[in-house]
Amino acid sequence: FTDVDIRIEDQTAPVAICEDGLNVSITGTDGDGFAAITPEMIDAGSYDDCSEVTLSIARVGNNDLPLAGETYRDEIIVTCADAGIVRVGLRAVDALGNENFCWLDILVEDKIAPVCVAPGPVSITCSEYNESLPADIMDASDETLDNLFGTAGGADNCSVTITQSISGDVNSCGVGTFTRTFVTTDGAGFTNVGACTQRIDVIGIHDYRLTFPTDESSDCAIIPEYDGVVAEELACD
Repeated sequence: FTDVDIRIEDQTAPVAICEDGLNVSITGTDGDGFAAITPEMIDAGSYDDCSEVTLSIARVGNNDLPLAGETYRDEIIVTCADAGIVRVGLRAVDALGNENFCWLDILVEDKIAPVCVAPGPVSITCSEYNESLPADIMDASDETLDNLFGTAGGADNCSVTITQSISGDVNSCGVGTFTRTFVTTDGAGFTNVGACTQRIDVIGIHDYRLTFPTDESSDCAIIPEYDGVVAEELACD
């Protein structure tokens, strides 16, 4: 009989299995939105014949190799700048260091609508209107309206832009009501859900000066000359 030593080794790489696809939504506020992606989120049952597997994740390029500066780790963070397709690799390592990889494309989405906060209601006199605004308020610039009546605020997990329009009119006495309507739009094209408006009331001022004529006299049977009553409008109404 001859005794023979046989070395039994595990030289078979584990099986790395990725999900077919994954959609990730960015959360957060004030433009600092992000999402964390972990290996468990993209693992579809990776395994090894002899031991448990350790999973890690990294951003990869079209060649499925880690991007410059990227290493396989416990999680990757995606932000608003990553909205769209992000290619990710999953590495599975067994107890003896054998490793295998799989890859998938992740769709990073911003699905949260922005918030809009309008300035409070404002009342101005018709005199202030005439002094500060063009005859047709529709010709006023956004900067002028913001300076006079306040600015709207917007918040979103990613970027947000604010646009405005104004409607309404004044009557022949210079009295009326205007409504400023604001719309916040984020990078994904979502807009604020609720109405975002500001009411501007233009009120009248009653201010007149009446000048009566002085007393006059004349000889009998002769009507003296005299001035009429002078009415001056000192306000807009």
